[in-house]
Amino acid sequence: MRANIGGILMNVLAKGSLNPHHEHRDDVYESFGSMDVYLEDQVLVVELNVPGVSKDQISVQLDKGTALSISGTRAVRDDKTVFLRKERGEGRFERLLALPFPVDADRVDAKYEFGVLTLKLPRLASSLPRRIPVNQNRDA
Repeated sequence: MRANIGGILMNVLAKGSLNPHHEHRDDVYESFGSMDVYLEDQVLVVELNVPGVSKDQISVQLDKGTALSISGTRAVRDDKTVFLRKERGEGRFERLLALPFPVDADRVDAKYEFGVLTLKLPRLASSLPRRIPVNQNRDA
């Protein structure tokens, strides 16, 4: 099952810090850090575009199994660079997500391939819905 639950998540900080020496438009940096979030069975899958960033420059933190933080740094060019056009973000970035259910931190899987970070966050077993049997009262 693949359900779109992106509306449940809260993107607290969409864009990281950008080089203050160059003007930018908001839409210019949307491809950096673009994210897909979906549900496969009881696993929340997060796919984040982080081109030009090595896996060693990415930090993923899970806070109490209910909030996810992904941050990192894209190399900053020296101040001597004269740009004729600048569309690619540089510097520090951070994405914060409030998760729709508690996640089992011991079973989180993170992979980085071809500029895409993929996180698989399984739902904590104790937070799964449980069926409660209704017993018949035999004393009556």
